[in-house]
Amino acid sequence: MRAGQKDKLRGRVAKCVAAGLATALLLIGAAAQENPAKPAPPVNDIQFRFAYGGNVAQVPLETRGNQLLLPVRVNQSKPAMFLLATCELHSSIDPAPWLPADAGPQSQITFKNTLLSMPDLDVGIPQIEPQSLDKMSSIVGRQIRGIIGADILSKFVVEIEYNRSAIHFDDPATFEYTGKGVTLPLFVRDGIPNIRAKLAIRGHRTFEDDFEIRTEFNGAIEVSKPMAAAHKLKLGHVKGYWFPNVDGGRTLTARAEMLTIGPFAMATPPVSFPDVTGSESLAHGGAIGNAILSKFRVILDLPHQRIILESNMSYPNNVELDTSGVALLAKGPNLKTFEVAGVAPKSPGAAAGLQKGDVIAGIDNQPAADLTVVDVRAMFADIDHEYKLTVLRGDKPLEMKIRTRHLL
Repeated sequence: MRAGQKDKLRGRVAKCVAAGLATALLLIGAAAQENPAKPAPPVNDIQFRFAYGGNVAQVPLETRGNQLLLPVRVNQSKPAMFLLATCELHSSIDPAPWLPADAGPQSQITFKNTLLSMPDLDVGIPQIEPQSLDKMSSIVGRQIRGIIGADILSKFVVEIEYNRSAIHFDDPATFEYTGKGVTLPLFVRDGIPNIRAKLAIRGHRTFEDDFEIRTEFNGAIEVSKPMAAAHKLKLGHVKGYWFPNVDGGRTLTARAEMLTIGPFAMATPPVSFPDVTGSESLAHGGAIGNAILSKFRVILDLPHQRIILESNMSYPNNVELDTSGVALLAKGPNLKTFEVAGVAPKSPGAAAGLQKGDVIAGIDNQPAADLTVVDVRAMFADIDHEYKLTVLRGDKPLEMKIRTRHLL
């Protein structure tokens, strides 16, 4: 894998103990050090143990803004929320909660022999990477303390039940599928699961390619600039709008005519074309995210390189899009400061007068403290609705009205 690819994969965002392994050996080896030596590369000697000698664990799944969160204990700590991320090569932990109060700005932690515990399942990792997840927490609107990545997921058959808010980790040595779902080949490239799919864009020829199965992507479909160029997609001819990214970039958002995965066909799914060039765009060509995956019970069998899809009640219903043109971040100690990260041109947000850096302090006389950023985004996805906003621009309070509408 190219260095640029590896760095990009690690940045995305931007979640085992053998039967004879004593739990005592998995106590955290975390020590804050000033000017520490460079940590050794992670070792993928991950071991796992199911409770009561079983071969499957069922873990509650929290879906927040189409992001998948799991409760995980780190060395018997209180449960913390970890993000399920199939395209993160290495699982990681945010070191901030583990640093002492008097730690300096350059202090670091090396996590060695770490035990991650979920209901009915222990996972032991010789060394897990530290990674700041402040940005991810701001996007999700929930404190994210870690990431369960491909290194752990590749040890199991992972069953994701979006409509039942549950995820199952099965021992691949004993797993047998007896349902009526459709089994499709999974192409694991550089540790990342890919599936073959067809995409039809209005005004262009239908093309077929490999798309990542990316559970950290809360959207529907993403097509990178290299993939668009490879299939001669002329983005200037694609009817859509440029939505601001929370990191300052922008993404062309449109609707495709059809997405086909095996026998499953979904009409007018949203498709995103990030305005990213160079090494950052090389990590993937395209991706399928939770807005599509949530229409299925997804059985991700990385050990046997297959995926099994069972459609649920939401298939093939249309995927709704934002109707405000406003990108929001949750900031502050309780993630209750809703800051405007960007506003799409000619959108309802622009018409209301919102600007980057504004803080939404209340909606319809309801204070922001009573809401989450997911609540606000849900309001802004409500079609043809007018909201009265209380906005802080610096120290100056402003009153605005925003009327949502279809942008496509």
